[in-house]
Amino acid sequence: MKKHFKLLNLYNKKVNELENASDKRLTELIRIQEERNLILKELENELGYDISFSEDNILDNAKDILNTELTKNKDILAKEFTKELFPLLVKDVEKELSVWMK
Repeated sequence: MKKHFKLLNLYNKKVNELENASDKRLTELIRIQEERNLILKELENELGYDISFSEDNILDNAKDILNTELTKNKDILAKEFTKELFPLLVKDVEKELSVWMK
């Protein structure tokens, strides 16, 4: 059982690390979106109309990308830990059943 808790604690720690790194990643994504928007604004002269995004849209786009990345990374992490944790749980259930069946 101790190994189960160690794995779960490690999983929670990794999820917290992902979430803590998200502030830095959001800042980076906002910068990327702003740079893209500047390029779109420069195209206005050639196209004859503005295709750039508002500040709210830039922030929303960055948040959407971050949420997608976080969800994907959390899913990957959960799958990795499930691969390790599931066999341990099965062994524990098998032990308990064998004791109960005796």
